[in-house]
Parts: sequence; C-alpha cells; structure tokens
Amino acid sequence: MEIFQRGYSKAKGTYKEYKVEKGHLSAVVVCPNCGNPMSLINHQIRDHGKVLPLVACTLPGCDFRDYIQLENWNHYVDLNREGD
Repeated sequence: MEIFQRGYSKAKGTYKEYKVEKGHLSAVVVCPNCGNPMSLINHQIRDHGKVLPLVACTLPGCDFRDYIQLENWNHYVDLNREGD
C-alpha cells in the first residue's frame, strides 16, 4: 500500500482534497512514479484515508497500480481555511 501525503504541490506522492457536492470530499493525487495528477472522484475514500478500489495511473507507459492511503485524511476538513 502506497501512502500519499497531504499538501498537493504537484510533487509525486501527494494529494489535495476538494469539495465535490454538499460538503462531500474527494481528492486529486499525484502518481508517485510519473507525476501524473489523477482524480479519485470514482473511488471511495474511507474514514482513515484508505482508497478503494486500487488506483492505477492512466498515463501511457506508467505501471503504477496499487492500493493507496491518504495520510491525515479528514472528511470534515475546512476547505475555506487560509494557507492551503
């Protein structure tokens, strides 16, 4: 299982959450192999950041395919806070 760190900065292995509707959150992750950004909109993110089903990079030639966990995931994060 690959662990992704919060703080999306286009750095490999990071993520950033975003609001999708009525307070529900999803995330964009950056492939740890090639740096390709990928949305998790079609994935389920569990309470402790575990993502189902597994995540596979869509960039041709990249072989990243693994279950991932979003470190410090919080379904109730305040997306209006400053500094993020």
